[in-house]
Amino acid sequence: MPTIKTEYTVFVSSPSDLNEERQVVQDVVKQVNKLRAHRSSVTLKTLTWEDDVVPSFGQKPQAIINDATKDQYDIFLGFMCSRFGTETDNAGSGTEEEFQIAYEKKISAPTEIEVLFYFKDVRQSKTEIDVEQFAKVDKFRKSLELDYAGMYGKFETEDEFKTQITLHLTKILDNFEKKPRPKSNGNQKPIKLEQQKSDNKITNPLALLIEVIIDESEEVFFEQTNALVESSDNVIRDLKPVTDLVLDLDQSTRSGTAQLNTLNQSGPAKRNKTKKVLESIADQMEYFVEESKILLPPLHGSLEIYLESFRDFFVVIGHEKLSGNKDITALAGSIVEMLSGIKTAADSFEKLGLAASSLPRMTKRLNAVKKQVAAIADGISKMLNSAHTQLAALAEPLVPQDHNLLP
Repeated sequence: MPTIKTEYTVFVSSPSDLNEERQVVQDVVKQVNKLRAHRSSVTLKTLTWEDDVVPSFGQKPQAIINDATKDQYDIFLGFMCSRFGTETDNAGSGTEEEFQIAYEKKISAPTEIEVLFYFKDVRQSKTEIDVEQFAKVDKFRKSLELDYAGMYGKFETEDEFKTQITLHLTKILDNFEKKPRPKSNGNQKPIKLEQQKSDNKITNPLALLIEVIIDESEEVFFEQTNALVESSDNVIRDLKPVTDLVLDLDQSTRSGTAQLNTLNQSGPAKRNKTKKVLESIADQMEYFVEESKILLPPLHGSLEIYLESFRDFFVVIGHEKLSGNKDITALAGSIVEMLSGIKTAADSFEKLGLAASSLPRMTKRLNAVKKQVAAIADGISKMLNSAHTQLAALAEPLVPQDHNLLP
């Protein structure tokens, strides 16, 4: 028998400087559909002007896009960065006009549409920033708070954007399943998924004796759980030498600072000893810089894979709490431990960056290398804090309340 699923449409709206993020939305929708296929009665499809609007004449471009899209979606997903877009007859840009249409639908029929909007940090823009364009973006962002009484998401990296929309689209789909919505707008379409038919006309009766029925939901769950555990182990493996490197540098810097404070000679003798201590600190910092170049790429890669595995795990499990049998409860505990470890490491690097920046400018060599150490420490701290924020957002609905998630 064919399986009946209800299809909901996501309209993707953005200015032209965010083509990579538009592709991210497409990728997330495909992945969410794939991972939910075993357990969900709803599915998603995207609606974009570049793929779904037929070229036409006799109207201005935005009017053509509006006619093709305005009554064809259930979720509006918009985003901006540094570019606002080209002015239309009815709004400051096409994206603003599309948002206004979606917002009016939300006000007139709150249960029939979801409206999501995100802003990418302008410092991460991959195009040259036009001051006038960005001023319009900033004005629009403020209007969402003041005039539209809404909340928007913010992101810096592609990973952060992917995590947010995975989290939000999964929650929306879960809500669609729990509380079916009115279908007066006609966008939700039932689709049939045909089961594969066997080419064998005669069934081997002996096959019935050895047939093992596997619950597809259980199979997908364990597959994603194993991927999550394996990627977690890899993060722990790659994080340890980096944190050890920080501890070693911190210890040697403290030791050198203590030696400087205990020097009671004066004149040439003190200068010579001071120079030796400073050279030793510079040696340790240069070692830190060189080792970081080796150790950081694997850590960055394993963190990205862990985030991808966690996003997939979240989609598969939905909003079920990780409790029940001993193994699942242990998994919840390991997630909390991972969050704690990442946050602790991030704080350590932040402190290292501050300590390196605060060292006095005593020699040219030390001054140069301390700037490198501060930059590396700041970069790692931001990377780990970003990962922690994303993981905590994904873990919060899953982890039982008796496990405390770090803020």
